[in-house]
Amino acid sequence: MCLCRLSNGCVYRLKLLETMATLLAPLLLVAAASPSPPLPDNNLSWTNATTLTVGGRGFNDTATFWERLPKAANGKVNGGVYGLSKASAGMSVRFKSSAAPVGVRYRLLSAAIDMWHMPSTGVSGADLYVFDAGNVTWRWVGTCKVIAAGDGQPLPYVASTFSFPHASRPPGFDGEVRYKLHLPTYNGVAEGSLEIGVDNHAVHRPGRDPTPDTPDAVRPIVWYGTSIAQGCCASRPGQIFTNQISRRLTPVRDSLSDPHRIYIPYCTGRGNWERLR
Repeated sequence: MCLCRLSNGCVYRLKLLETMATLLAPLLLVAAASPSPPLPDNNLSWTNATTLTVGGRGFNDTATFWERLPKAANGKVNGGVYGLSKASAGMSVRFKSSAAPVGVRYRLLSAAIDMWHMPSTGVSGADLYVFDAGNVTWRWVGTCKVIAAGDGQPLPYVASTFSFPHASRPPGFDGEVRYKLHLPTYNGVAEGSLEIGVDNHAVHRPGRDPTPDTPDAVRPIVWYGTSIAQGCCASRPGQIFTNQISRRLTPVRDSLSDPHRIYIPYCTGRGNWERLR
């Protein structure tokens, strides 16, 4: 909850939890209503992102792939919290490719692509980063543009292509390079719609990150909090603090598996604790 005092002395309570739950819920039915026409292909070959290295996905038993809470949480946490778990905050897709153009496309669950205090790039966009092996850091490539519904598309979507020409690449970017795509914070990704596109080069994933449901030697980091933990009010997904921390914790070795996996399972907007099990 956030208090903002206006010049006339009136105090307005901004209830982010109720607002976002209201925005997301009605459009979930529209997404499943009828098949949508194909998204623009931009003359690229597309790979379903679920076959790549997915990070920040804490549970396997979710209603759809890009959700943060298991199906069993429905009815155990309040409806607003479960509604917000449909957003893909904290999730990422990592892959390797030698392609110069890299495309990203997906459909969104809600037509509410922005808020009055948060742009569409932060609410519904995605951020692409490339790993600079020479300086051991992630470099920002670009942010996906969100396109409103229309022209036969019942819901808003993203179909962006980023250029990373070989001729202009500094040392450390030769051959295959590592990419990381941060997903929307306050909107959801429609089932089966998120894809990575390249030209005539391949997209590789060395291995999928384990989830908390599977044994692993590295213990995950679970981040619980209010709307700020979910990403409010960053201008783009790569700038939310949990995503910044995840990039700082990336290993030097040539691997796509993060040493510390960060999950944002749910956020209340009020700071109340919700019991899952």
